[in-house]
Amino acid sequence: MKMNKLFAMAISAMMLFSLTGCQTQQQQTTSALTLMNKINSSSVVDGHKDMRVWYQIDPTLFTDRYSGTPGTFKTVIQEMEYFSDGNPQDNEKDLSMTGILLKNVLKVDDTYAVSELTELNPTIGSDDDLSALCTKANSLNMPVLLTLDLGTISKNNSQFKAMIQLVSNLKEDEDPYVVDKILADEFFLEKDKEGQDGWTRIGQTPYYYMSLPNSDIPRINLDNQVWKQFIINAIEHYFALGVTGFYIPDSNGLVPNNDQKSADFLKWFDSICKERKPESVNVFSYSSWNDPIAEVPMYAADLTASGAEGYVAKAATGSISARELGNLIEQNSLRTQNMTAYFLGHEDGSMDLLKSEDRIAQYKMILAIELMLNSQVMINVGDELGFTSDQSNSIVSAIEDDAQSSSETKNEDSQSESDQTQPKFENVRQQRENGDSILNFFLQAVRLRDSFDSITRANPTVSQELSTDQVLVLDRYANDSQSVLVFNLSNAQQEVDLSTVTISDLPAELGGVLLTGDQEIKLENNKLILPAYSMALLK
Repeated sequence: MKMNKLFAMAISAMMLFSLTGCQTQQQQTTSALTLMNKINSSSVVDGHKDMRVWYQIDPTLFTDRYSGTPGTFKTVIQEMEYFSDGNPQDNEKDLSMTGILLKNVLKVDDTYAVSELTELNPTIGSDDDLSALCTKANSLNMPVLLTLDLGTISKNNSQFKAMIQLVSNLKEDEDPYVVDKILADEFFLEKDKEGQDGWTRIGQTPYYYMSLPNSDIPRINLDNQVWKQFIINAIEHYFALGVTGFYIPDSNGLVPNNDQKSADFLKWFDSICKERKPESVNVFSYSSWNDPIAEVPMYAADLTASGAEGYVAKAATGSISARELGNLIEQNSLRTQNMTAYFLGHEDGSMDLLKSEDRIAQYKMILAIELMLNSQVMINVGDELGFTSDQSNSIVSAIEDDAQSSSETKNEDSQSESDQTQPKFENVRQQRENGDSILNFFLQAVRLRDSFDSITRANPTVSQELSTDQVLVLDRYANDSQSVLVFNLSNAQQEVDLSTVTISDLPAELGGVLLTGDQEIKLENNKLILPAYSMALLK
């Protein structure tokens, strides 16, 4: 018995010595995180809650921890403290997200067209479940946005079915706009459109309804008062459940071939929301700029900036110059009155091509540009870890601790295929322990973003004198807060002469850094030295 006890004590001592040795070695190792913390820890203050980083969620990705079945509102609630614990100054265990954007939660048909605007997908949850999610999120200072696809509707929609019946029952030479003008006006009906894309024939009648190109999904008339009332009902319904605002995708397609009417609808939509909830936040995206968009008082996301083919990624990979990127960012900020939103990726443009081992540094710089230069930022589930679209359904496994997930919380016989998927990068715990991980870089960028009023509120102005093909220098000034952001978007060290740069009439000093390697940023004698793929914030 004594021998066993002595043996156990010896093993314990060996483990303690081993652990202490590992910790000492880890402390002595220089990583991007240790270098960033030297500068950034003194700058971090409480964030600005109205300029948010939104975690874009498809609830089905948050699979049940025990059964592996697709996620629901309830499973999202269970994992919510991974997004935020409600304390923006502490991100030791969470992402410090300040908002949630829900997508793919409405009931749809087999073409993914929405059936009814107030009908949730029953496999994801009920109205009560959504209300519980909003209550939990709001308690953690994370308002909830809901994606509303407008401009089209499912063929299963009750109004569409009524219109089809109206046209099908017409007598010869009867006009649907005469028989029932209100119903007919809810859609776009015309005769003699045979063979024309974007028009679908109604049975054997001479009438066609306007549909999406290469599809029979019906377009709706957003000028119609009936549809406007349906939309008002939907807004009020979701506000009552605790939703704070909405994301309207693809504004260019809201009213076909009429940019002004599309903009007028968005202005009307935002006014309805603000009348009922003054603090509501609304975002829309566009794939093609037109002047009427400038009239819309909502946050605007330029989809040509997003994804691996967007102009932000092109600058990070050297396809366009850093100065050209700055000009595009400045132009976009000015024409939207700095009400900019940014999606790291979207349905037609993911960032997957850059989420690879040999492009981690470039991907990190895209994250930095996204977070430091936009008012409202949307990241997809797993973006903070470098997960590709195919790996995002492993997010719950990544959140779980390795030991717990393998022996305590999972039954091996019931593991789903998604649980067994190995992420390209480490899980959350491993990334937190890795000073060079994507997650630690992301968390540092979020904290820096929340530290300076000028980052989220000011129009960026490109320094044409200091910016080059590899280096982007942007000045931001708002409410007596000024900062200068310097991005090195190349794979080589760059130097910037700051002798002409003053901030609040004083010489510039380092206020924050973002690093992708173990070389630090130096500022000596008005000369800024930036290692490859890095960012300096001057204050």
